Amino acid sequence: MYAGELQKIAVVMRRFYGCEEMPGPARPDSMERLLRQAKKELQKDLPQAYTDFLRECNGLECNGYSIYGADDFWENQT
Repeated sequence: MYAGELQKIAVVMRRFYGCEEMPGPARPDSMERLLRQAKKELQKDLPQAYTDFLRECNGLECNGYSIYGADDFWENQT
């Protein structure tokens, strides 16, 4: 679904930031934990477009924009 757009971003990241690889997909256990916690804390489901994106690319930072990955929340909760 996002493969074409992610390829364009990868070109920019490689060219301007020296990044060689895009993040891979979120791990299934991380997705389950994120979805469960979002439902508990927010009493809502996360948007389908966001979860679809995470299943292809577990977060992204490029040109001042950030899309948080499934693990980003948990890393800051210790």
